[in-house]
Amino acid sequence: MPDAEKTRFAGVSRSVLSPDGKTLVVASNPLDNSIIIDGKRIDGSGSRIQLPGPIRVWDIASGKLKYELKKAYGAMAFSPDGRFFLTSRIIWKTSTGERLGSLPESNHIRSLSFSRDGRYLATAVSGDLIRVWEVATWTKQNEFKGHRDRLTTVTFGPGQRLFSGSMDTTVLAWDVFQ
Repeated sequence: MPDAEKTRFAGVSRSVLSPDGKTLVVASNPLDNSIIIDGKRIDGSGSRIQLPGPIRVWDIASGKLKYELKKAYGAMAFSPDGRFFLTSRIIWKTSTGERLGSLPESNHIRSLSFSRDGRYLATAVSGDLIRVWEVATWTKQNEFKGHRDRLTTVTFGPGQRLFSGSMDTTVLAWDVFQ
């Protein structure tokens, strides 16, 4: 982040590197004019908030900014071939930053993971649900629930195994198509 802009942001919230190691996507949290109580930003309901900030896409070799996405936020993941990436439910073309569409998901997405072959995307969403989407059609293929607390992460393992982690300190394994 350029030095002149560091006073406008509360720090880097997330980053993800493309599979080929050539592109880095970085999300920042902006400072805002919210009420601050005991050092915590809150909204009118007393809840902590995270405003959408810019997502910057960097060329690793040159160190130069390729483009910036305004008001994009949330979980981030690259497709295994690196042609596109997601920020929460929005699908972006890596080479240009063109918005290609959005995942038909209404819940808050906490974590994203592509299968190794790129055919499926798993999402951990509010309501403690895990959803598996077919990438070619962006249709939901399966749904799992089983953690006793908030989901924090999902990741595909070998074969069609999916692993999920939760604030309940457990990691569960799922057979995606059984």
